[in-house]
Amino acid sequence: MRGWINGLWLVMLSCCIPLAIAGPAASGVAAASGVAAATPEEDFTAADKADKEDDMITSTKLYKRAADGGHAEAQVRYAQILYSSWDAAGALEYYRKAAAQNDAGGQHGVGLMYEGGNAGVAQDFAEARKWYVLASQQGYKLSINKLADACIGPDEGALLKIHNRQAVDKMLADATVLCGTDPFNTIKRAADLDYVAGILALAEGYRVGKYGLTPDPKQADELTSRANKLLGKVEKKEKKKRRQ
Repeated sequence: MRGWINGLWLVMLSCCIPLAIAGPAASGVAAASGVAAATPEEDFTAADKADKEDDMITSTKLYKRAADGGHAEAQVRYAQILYSSWDAAGALEYYRKAAAQNDAGGQHGVGLMYEGGNAGVAQDFAEARKWYVLASQQGYKLSINKLADACIGPDEGALLKIHNRQAVDKMLADATVLCGTDPFNTIKRAADLDYVAGILALAEGYRVGKYGLTPDPKQADELTSRANKLLGKVEKKEKKKRRQ
């Protein structure tokens, strides 16, 4: 009996020793990183606070730890940091992780990577559109505006001043793919969310009969007036910031 008890004690001891060591070891890793151990949500909150205080070293560490812990918004933030550091492939990896959790920011980021074709993936405007649409369906303004911009299209005349005809034709074709088949409603959705470029595009549409619209000068003037008011609000905010 005593031998059995001694054997059981040894088994229990062998299980508990690693656990006892693991706790201090984990604390040591956290201490080495300069930040205390926390949940991904706590890490994200602390990272956001450090970011607002311009402590980029701490915020980057915490965003990464929260991202690796599965926090979708942290994955997007960390992807943005990687992209701004010229690590497009790393950015795509974290954007995909967030997109896999149905995060709109992650979906938008994946779209950006396919639109640019600079993250180890081939440039693919149809694939980029797919991701922008997914994000826009969740009301993500950046994606809504991105699709609207594609439908508004690049300024052909301006582009021809710096590019050859073949290059400009490709840009126009790529924008058409990104826009899809319903430019009016795509632009209108952005305009309804106070996107000034969208509002001005609709004003032009009503002025000259674009996007399948019947010319309506009154509607065009009303939209232009609305855009100008929004631009005025932005200008006032900028002036206020400069005073501060």
